[in-house]
Amino acid sequence: MMRIALPIDKESLSLQFEDSHYFNVFSVKKQKIIEDDLVVNPSLDPEQLAKWFVEEGITDVIAYKISGKMIENLNKNKINVFVGVESKDPEILVQELVNGILETDGKVIEQ
Repeated sequence: MMRIALPIDKESLSLQFEDSHYFNVFSVKKQKIIEDDLVVNPSLDPEQLAKWFVEEGITDVIAYKISGKMIENLNKNKINVFVGVESKDPEILVQELVNGILETDGKVIEQ
């Protein structure tokens, strides 16, 4: 099963990862969304946030802009990061990831 987290702002993918107040967390099984939860960001600290993702069983993160340090923390915990993703409906982005057609652009990684 996949657990995919996306930072949310006004029902779309947030342009900032670390500053986002909410995450939409999707559970996906056999390429179908089986659960969709909106959760409050528990920490603005990159290491604590990565730890929370591990505790929640997050396997993948979809983001527009994210710091290199946050990517490092997530990857260290075996969480895949998809960055530079166009801001649109989170469910559509999850379906694109699951179907292998999610478009990314690593140029927006913040150092």
